[in-house]
Amino acid sequence: MFTRMGVSKIMTLKDAKKETKKVKKEVREVVLEPINLSIKLDESTTILEELYTLIRQNPGNRELKITIISKLQNVVIDSAIRVDSKIITALDGNEAVDILV
Repeated sequence: MFTRMGVSKIMTLKDAKKETKKVKKEVREVVLEPINLSIKLDESTTILEELYTLIRQNPGNRELKITIISKLQNVVIDSAIRVDSKIITALDGNEAVDILV
């Protein structure tokens, strides 16, 4: 059995402790797709209040886009609020709010 070793520098242990190697650390933030929700326009505000509490309970790093559907025109709201992906599972049972893909 043979072992190959490449020696570039010979130094004492004391000198080796002083020498440091520069390591580059690069942190990349992966941009996640925004979560798109659609809500039918209704006179009661209970649906919007429930949605607001869910949004505040699930802060995160994904953008939130809300589309309000009405008879005349759909309104798209690009909010500065960022939510977590857990909000999708929290909205599964809610029939008033649809999750768009």
